[in-house]
Amino acid sequence: MARLVLLFFLLVIFFIISSCCAGPLNGTELVKEVCNHTSDYNFCVQTLSSDANAGASEALAKELVNAALRLAQIKGSSSQDLITHHLNNASTSAAEKQLLQRCLVDNGKVISELSLANNDLNSDSILDMVEEMQGAAAAAENCQYIIKDTRFTALEDMNRVLMKLCEIGIVSTKYFSAADFY
Repeated sequence: MARLVLLFFLLVIFFIISSCCAGPLNGTELVKEVCNHTSDYNFCVQTLSSDANAGASEALAKELVNAALRLAQIKGSSSQDLITHHLNNASTSAAEKQLLQRCLVDNGKVISELSLANNDLNSDSILDMVEEMQGAAAAAENCQYIIKDTRFTALEDMNRVLMKLCEIGIVSTKYFSAADFY
């Protein structure tokens, strides 16, 4: 009986030590955990898994944030190009151009906030980075509201993706560990 109690006690200690001392989540497990806390699990997993750094087996939260931020910056630039294209298109009405001008201002905020967020990620100013990614998502959402019920569905799609990428970046920061700062 004493052996059984000792064995049980050793097993309990082993489980406590192994659970408390296990390293931070990384790789596929981290991607799944982060994506479970986003509004679009499939989009999140597909996006992060297809990135060479974020999809790596040893990827940490910083790689996930970096991937989402980089992709959001690309999407912001593409949105700006699309808005400019529509503004220069002769078939765009004066009323539509007014809406697009307002979206162009919001898109400028998106690009600016994402640039600041990138700088803050690289200098480990994570709280500022989160606020800037929230600001970028809010500006994209404002443009969504402006162009609601118009023919600019491609721009709406770009804004939706950009907002999801910002969400992924923000959620990923909740999984930062000390290793992300080295």
